[in-house]
Amino acid sequence: METDPGMKLQEARLCLDCEELHTQEQCPVCASEAFSFLTRWIPSNEVTRDLAAAERRRADRLILREALASR
Repeated sequence: METDPGMKLQEARLCLDCEELHTQEQCPVCASEAFSFLTRWIPSNEVTRDLAAAERRRADRLILREALASR
């Protein structure tokens, strides 16, 4: 029995013509090539991790600036 690996959010595309979700260059339902990646609206864990790391770096820079200014 073959298992379905599922669809990864990073690869998921929404067909702009028939609203089918797919991972191909062309929609398997209507053959349209007009699509948008779902990560445009739904951030993946990878993007969320990157944003959190950037926020931590910003906070660290602020703390460092305040410490240097109070010298």
